Amino acid sequence: QSTWGGAIERRRASWVQNTGSQSQALGDFAVLLRAVCAAQFAGYSTEFCVEYGLRRTAVREVGQLRRLIARSAHDIDGTSRSTQHDDKLKPPTENQCKLLRQVITAGLIDRVARKNLSNIVKKGTPYKTECLEDPVYIHSSSVLVKRLPQYVVYGEAVETGAKVYMRCVCSIESDWVSMFDTITV
Repeated sequence: QSTWGGAIERRRASWVQNTGSQSQALGDFAVLLRAVCAAQFAGYSTEFCVEYGLRRTAVREVGQLRRLIARSAHDIDGTSRSTQHDDKLKPPTENQCKLLRQVITAGLIDRVARKNLSNIVKKGTPYKTECLEDPVYIHSSSVLVKRLPQYVVYGEAVETGAKVYMRCVCSIESDWVSMFDTITV
């Protein structure tokens, strides 16, 4: 099973390897976005979802939500684009990736972590968060585990044994923290 899981992780990581720097900094969110794009392109086939370790129902629901958001955006800005042509979502541009990173930062501003260089351990680089006392580490399944950016936001913290790991990680810029954090500057 671990070999199968490793193969899936390598496939997922390949989705961001040959992309621009903003897409790579989008991290695990870029992988999720590309998974949705690829699943849509494959027609949400069961074979594709099994091959990439995706839950078919969840990916289809994300696709439906994306189409709903696209229709709403077209209604708001007054464009008359047909939503039938929106089924094949294209990968985001570098500028769109930067904007997505900023949106994610604003939404997860309470989950900012900063690399803690004063406390390097043998296995892993620790990060410090405001809400957790113990250091946290980027999970080994993250596409950012080898890049180790200075600042990140994370979707969830998972405790496994003696360490706490961040999952669904996105690299952010240090000046974004003060820009989006209205509670503490």
